This record gives sequence, C-alpha cells and structure tokens, in this order.
Amino acid sequence: MIRALTLLVLFLIFVLQISSTIHNLPLGNPAFCWDIRVIQEGLIYSSAPDIFLQWPELIKAVSQCKIILAGESHLNLRHHELQAKLIEDLVQAGKKVIIGMEFLDRGQSYLPTSHDKSQALPNAQHSLAFFEQTDWFNKVGYSYRYYQPIVEMSQRYGIPMYGLNIPRAVVHQVAQSGLQSLKPQDRALFGEVKTDYIQHRYLIQRIFGKSSISNPAIFERMYEAQCVWDCAMAYSIQQILADLPDDAVLVVIVGSGHVIYDLGIPLRLLEFGISNFTSIVFHELEKEEPDSDPHFKPGKEPLSNPIARNLGHFTIGTPDSSVPAFPNPGCKLSLNAQNQVEITQVSPKGIAAACSWRKQDIVLQLQGQAVTTLAEAQKILTYVAWNDRLSWKIQRGQEILSGETTLTSEK
Repeated sequence: MIRALTLLVLFLIFVLQISSTIHNLPLGNPAFCWDIRVIQEGLIYSSAPDIFLQWPELIKAVSQCKIILAGESHLNLRHHELQAKLIEDLVQAGKKVIIGMEFLDRGQSYLPTSHDKSQALPNAQHSLAFFEQTDWFNKVGYSYRYYQPIVEMSQRYGIPMYGLNIPRAVVHQVAQSGLQSLKPQDRALFGEVKTDYIQHRYLIQRIFGKSSISNPAIFERMYEAQCVWDCAMAYSIQQILADLPDDAVLVVIVGSGHVIYDLGIPLRLLEFGISNFTSIVFHELEKEEPDSDPHFKPGKEPLSNPIARNLGHFTIGTPDSSVPAFPNPGCKLSLNAQNQVEITQVSPKGIAAACSWRKQDIVLQLQGQAVTTLAEAQKILTYVAWNDRLSWKIQRGQEILSGETTLTSEK
C-alpha cells in the first residue's frame, strides 16, 4: 500500500506541479539553450526568430504546421479558453481541424452530430453526448468544465476529437513493475521505447525533484512509464496523421510536461520521421517571493517570469491556477447490479470528501432530484459551483443519510 501511494504521489507531482524552475533549464536546441527570456501575462513569445507576436501572427504561423502541440496546465481554465480560441481561429482561417486529446484513450472518439451542434451552448444544459461517449467523469478525474470550451468548439464546428492515450492500467503497470513486466499485447500499443535521451531524463528528474535521487529504483520505473506515455501518444498521432487530408491540422490538447523543450512527444514524433509540428506552451506565471531577489519591489512592475528560449516554439504568459475554477467531484460512479448509482471511489479532496461520502454508498438524491441514471448524477456534480449548497441523500448499508454541504474553495 505504501509503495502504491508513493507512486501515486509521484504521478501527481508530474501532472500538477511543474514549477517555474523547470521552465528555464538549459535544454533543447544547443544554439539557444543558454538563452533566457522574460514572459508576462498576455505576451506571446516566438523562440526561433526571438520576437514577441500578436495573436493573429501566432495563428498564421502555427497554421503552416500539420501538428500543433498545445501544452497546458490541466486545471488552468484560461489555458483551455485559449486552446478553444486557437481551434476556432484556425477554423476561421480555413483550416480543417482535428482534435487529439490526452485524456481520452485511443479508440475513444467524439464525433459531434447535428443535434450536438444545436446544443453547443455555454451553460449546464448543453448535450450530455460527450459524457456518454467518453465516460469523462470516471476516466479523467478533472472537472469536465475545464475542457468544456474545447468540446463546445468541437460541437459548434463539427470537429472530431480522438483519444491519444492507452489504458492507464498499462502505464501504472510500468510504474509499478517496469517495462519488462508488460505482456506482448500491451507492448504492441506503443512500439519501441527508448529511455536513453539524456536531456529528457534530466528534465523528468528535475520535475520529480529529490525523490528521483532518494528512490532511484522507483524513479527508473516512473521514468519508463513517462516514456511509455509519450511514445503511446506519439504513436496515436502518427496513426491519426496517416488519415488526415492535406489541408487538415491536428491540434493536440496535452499537458505541457509532454511538450516543453521539444522533449517528450516531440522526440517520439521525430523517431517516426514526423517533423512538421510546432508547440505552444501556456505558461502559468508564478509570483516571486519578496526575499528571493534583493531588487524585487512588489507592485512596481507587471508580474513576469524568466523562461528558457527553448521552452516551446511559442510561449504564452497566463495567470496561475492556484485557486481551482471549479469544485472537483472527487469520486467515481457506476451502476450496480440493482441499477443504482453507486460510489466506487472517493478521492481525499473533492465534493465527495466534503460530503463525507464513502465507497459503496448509493446516491439517491442530489439537489432534491431523484438520481436514477449515471448521467444525471454526473451532470449535477459537474455543474455545482463554489459556495453552492449541495443537498444530498445517500444509502449506506441499511441506513439513509442526508445533508447539505457548502462547497468552499481552498485558497
């Protein structure tokens, strides 16, 4: 159990906590790897010509590429709003856009229908087709509302979305027991995995921090898992690319850790002989500590961060996401043998934990509404907001419990 928890913590560090110190490392193109630039909110930096651009110039530049790797922080709503704007502006520029999603598995796709397009409204009443087709609520773990701007673009313009990932169980197996533990059919999901890229290994070591040194055996397995993750998504991109028309562009929605410094997915694309790609890194600006710089004077200048010139082909400064935009449901749901909505997993933080729900509880009512389908429960838990009062009724064994819980944001 302790070993499994350690692995989970390390995964969460990689996914959620890529600090600003990772964004100014001497990695990537050796001609520029020692160059440092400064980014502010709203600025768009272009690495190769070493200039700042306006948004229309960015769209013109990236539209020349077949693949656009849009590197995000998963819980930063502004990043997803910008990704949605990127998609829409490419469509408006006459490009045929396809979307690739890190959080969907290969084989999971979302193909909007005319009905979906008519329901593409920015409110809680929009179509549940995306939930039903992708099982987002149970498989992703992050509130769908972060990604809703992207899905709405898919619905509005009829843009297909394709999954890039492989089942998490495969990646977790590698993290726990190493590549050699996989069965041949699992290895066939991503092909050859090279683990001898020095710069990439160094980057992942920096992301994981001192744990990569204090637990080298665990880190080695985690690094193999990270490489599998990148290889699998690059393999999926290659497959999608083979079927794209000449005028199409694939926008890849993915965590920035898979993109920065042209390591991760870019390395693996190059292994496949694919070089017509570009990267946009959405960089969260972190506040400087007053005592970290003797010349620092709070309030005198706009917030800015140093970044490596090689961080991305394009880097955009954005606000941070220290306060989540939406409550996280923090649970998984399924229909049991009696066709009841049962809680199958509860996270340490989230709506379920705030309500003191437990695994195997049966959800009977939410917000005064009887819960009879998964979609109903998922929709209600997805669209409650901070400071809302959530009324609920559950069955725990033979006991019926009910209550009202105010959802308070953690600062």
